Amino acid sequence: MSTAPVLIQTMWRTGGTYLAFRLRETNPVSLFYEPLHEDFSRHPRSSWERWASNGMQRELGHPEAAFHYLTDFPTDAVGMVPGHQEDFAWQPFILAPGEPAPALAAYLTELVRTAPRRPLFKFCRATLRSRWVETLLGGTTIYLLRDPAEMIAAYRARGDYFFSGLLRIVLLNATAPMFAPAASLLAARYPALATLNDAALRDNALCHAITMEDRIALAAHVWLLSLAAHCRPGVLVIDAADLGQDEVQHAVTAATGLACDLADARPLPARGDVAVDFEAPAWRDAAVQALAALGDIGPLPEGAARYARLVEGLLA
Repeated sequence: MSTAPVLIQTMWRTGGTYLAFRLRETNPVSLFYEPLHEDFSRHPRSSWERWASNGMQRELGHPEAAFHYLTDFPTDAVGMVPGHQEDFAWQPFILAPGEPAPALAAYLTELVRTAPRRPLFKFCRATLRSRWVETLLGGTTIYLLRDPAEMIAAYRARGDYFFSGLLRIVLLNATAPMFAPAASLLAARYPALATLNDAALRDNALCHAITMEDRIALAAHVWLLSLAAHCRPGVLVIDAADLGQDEVQHAVTAATGLACDLADARPLPARGDVAVDFEAPAWRDAAVQALAALGDIGPLPEGAARYARLVEGLLA
């Protein structure tokens, strides 16, 4: 079996935790779960262990397991993850292969270097630095996506966290060419965004600075860019709706060498009441400009074929 890392890339609420946990349960791997999560610089291992024993994973809609989010991470004498920085969650959120990000690179490469077993990463804050991560660490990338309407409905059902996170990411990376069109659109509609201080930008209620309509449009925009970033050779693209299919499990094994048993996969909860399209002129213009900035976009992968009509005219 290869010892190269396996890199699962997702957005939030796409079934990535289920996939990562199942692979961790059936293979000799070290799971680095959401290694860019801001809370890894806020709370020690003892807190994660206590929360896990109190059912935190179940409350978050994640599978319960004999391990928790931080189990396989190295921690220092006070229980913190060495080298982790809170800002890794937000910036730089867009990185091209080889672009300098020394602190982030050192952190991730040290996780690989010290892992006692084959590294398995599950990212949900790195879709637009996916090629950078792959170039840095090597290994195989799996991109797991979900119907954007269902994904965004799950964001809305969970409150402000996800919408605020996406808005924060765009505002903190507003000068990046891929995010500049969306940032400019939002700045024109909501001039008060320019006056927000650091505390306001980090507040979990940040999303209330824009309307629900634009929260949904922004989430769909990032979904589109994240998919486009994985329209490239060598990436296994999987729709969350297909996780239980035998051919998907075989494809994961063929791509990674890992045993993959997803026989208990079930459809993710359908929340409804969210419609996604890319027809609103201002947001469509922003998408066209952002995709041009991304560049080098390959054909739509087979795993995303059911979204061909949705992205027609934007992705081939």
